[in-house]
Amino acid sequence: SMLASINLKGKVSKYDCIVLDGGYALFADRILENNPHLERENLVIPIRKQRSLDLTPEEAKYNTVLGSFRSAIESTFGEL
Repeated sequence: SMLASINLKGKVSKYDCIVLDGGYALFADRILENNPHLERENLVIPIRKQRSLDLTPEEAKYNTVLGSFRSAIESTFGEL
């Protein structure tokens, strides 16, 4: 992923939050390796369902709320 190779220093501070879609979960470690000023808490990623295991009600609610948040942001960008 291109995001994993970008140096985000000066663009994203340690106080910012980066909301990713589920596909980026595979690149979270690389994003953090290339950006030592960030920590795992800076990345917000949906919880992936594991094969043959259902999400807990709390995990499903987290994903629903996160999806709504992402949808609102994407709608705003679509209007620009």
